[in-house]
Amino acid sequence: MKNQINQHIKNLSYHEYANPIKFDNNYIDLRNNNSQYEYQYSQDKDLIQLIAKKEGIPPKNILLTAGADNALHHIAETFLEKNKKVLIPIPSFPRYEFHAKIMGVKPVFVNIYKKTELEKLNLIKSEISKKNIKLLFLASPNNPTGESFSYKNISNFLLEIKKTVVVIDQALSGYFDDSLPSLALKFPNVIVVKSFSKLYNLPGLRIGYIITSDQFAKFIKKTISPYELSSPSITITKTYLKNLSETNQTKNVISKSFNYVKNNLKLNFSATKNSYLLIDGGIKIPELYKRLTENRTLTIDGKNFRGLEKENTIRIILTDFKAIKRLVKIINFLLN
Repeated sequence: MKNQINQHIKNLSYHEYANPIKFDNNYIDLRNNNSQYEYQYSQDKDLIQLIAKKEGIPPKNILLTAGADNALHHIAETFLEKNKKVLIPIPSFPRYEFHAKIMGVKPVFVNIYKKTELEKLNLIKSEISKKNIKLLFLASPNNPTGESFSYKNISNFLLEIKKTVVVIDQALSGYFDDSLPSLALKFPNVIVVKSFSKLYNLPGLRIGYIITSDQFAKFIKKTISPYELSSPSITITKTYLKNLSETNQTKNVISKSFNYVKNNLKLNFSATKNSYLLIDGGIKIPELYKRLTENRTLTIDGKNFRGLEKENTIRIILTDFKAIKRLVKIINFLLN
């Protein structure tokens, strides 16, 4: 798989002065300030062990990053160069395009909106074959639709995509049974990105992680600063991982909100597998985003996402059941 690595990263030989080894109190330590919030080595072994246990993944296949966005940044640095092509199925998270362009790469887009799961994968596979794609950004669950790929279908897809680096962004996963990290061990060209920002409700801590093969981990790690994560963030996340009761409460609220929408909303909406839901106003409520704003209801205009510029959609979050009931009531009122 070495031919997929950015040549600059492949040839990079850099030894950081930072030393993660801790010594006992008998040593005189003149390396850094001895403050309460001292520098902490980014690849904290204890946090990695907790994540490994949660995911059922060996610790050696996990890299910590400052949020999922920084994970995407490090992946782009490692694999993208000007002569390589990156494929982005749309609509999707705008930062894939950003990180590709930062590396001087012009992305290739394929619109998968309103397609079935197998239709999406076949379209993506066709584009990879026709345009010699070197890296694919694949969100599962997707932002803004919340739709996911099943383990079975994505596995079958990956069996035929062996020369392309496949980045599966699972930053929005965990609300349903949709975890895909084991694919990174089964397929050496796969990188899974996850985060504590959404389901775990810890966005301000900026803790994300990468799960990938030994080979890829070795090169991606070269791009990560030894002190990329803050020591308070690491400490809080470790504490949180030992008690996951709050995540169960969040899952219950998401499920309750989605079921309410499913049973009461008179517009089309996406089959979400996370906290985001895309609602399509179609011709029933022209300028849906504007009409809701006029009714003191704030949503995300779908036009902010490439691939939805000509659609009449909004993206909402399902974490507030009372607000969801009010939204449904307002939308159904606008339909009358």
